[in-house]
Amino acid sequence: MKSWKLQQLEQDLVKIVNNTLRGEIQEIQDEFNNTSNSAVILTGKQAVEASTEVLKTVKI
Repeated sequence: MKSWKLQQLEQDLVKIVNNTLRGEIQEIQDEFNNTSNSAVILTGKQAVEASTEVLKTVKI
């Protein structure tokens, strides 16, 4: 069983990654909306690549 501290760190990391990805997706959408009215959809591969880049920058 994981310690409460490790569980909290994992939860915090998930929040950081989700918030960062949400912000990056919003930036992409905003930029795209400035040039077109079409929706932006990330493929699964793009989402995984973005997550990987975020995780590389997070230090525990």
